[in-house]
Amino acid sequence: MYYGVRFLTLKPWVGPVLIGVAILVAFWLGKSSGQAEKADAVWNGDVNAHFHASLTAFTHRMDSLTHDSQNARNGAQKALRRLDSLQASLDAIHIPPSDTMAVAIAKQCNLVIQACRERGDSLESALGTSEARLSLMGTRLAQSDSLLKAGLALKDCRVLFLSCPSRIRSFQVGAVLGVLGGFLLGHR
Repeated sequence: MYYGVRFLTLKPWVGPVLIGVAILVAFWLGKSSGQAEKADAVWNGDVNAHFHASLTAFTHRMDSLTHDSQNARNGAQKALRRLDSLQASLDAIHIPPSDTMAVAIAKQCNLVIQACRERGDSLESALGTSEARLSLMGTRLAQSDSLLKAGLALKDCRVLFLSCPSRIRSFQVGAVLGVLGGFLLGHR
């Protein structure tokens, strides 16, 4: 069976051979022009610089949040100790049952102390949630750090014994093969 192109008659094995030659030429062009390697080096340098800047910013933010969290926890513990001493002082005062005004004031003080304790418990719960988020952020930062370092360590792409073509070379090879294939198959 022969494929004809107007005045030219080709054997069926010519198409795959031309495609193979085009692929080898594209690989040779990709390897011989150092533009792809230069672009990859520039991109790797930019990504590496951006990664280190982001890592530094995240590290400073994490340190700041850890410091703020510790200060908040210390403040909450100090307030709790003050409430405990206030409650102990209030309980130590002997109020005769006949003094209704003093009993009412003591009940109001107990209610205020109870409200402060509940608010402190709520804030401590929120602080625990914030600390859990901070810990999770640190874990994710460490994971992204290792993934980016692994990605930046990859310097050379190879398929079997041939180096991978750049995106531009892949487009050029695809366009040439598409035109050749359309020309060969369209003019039967």
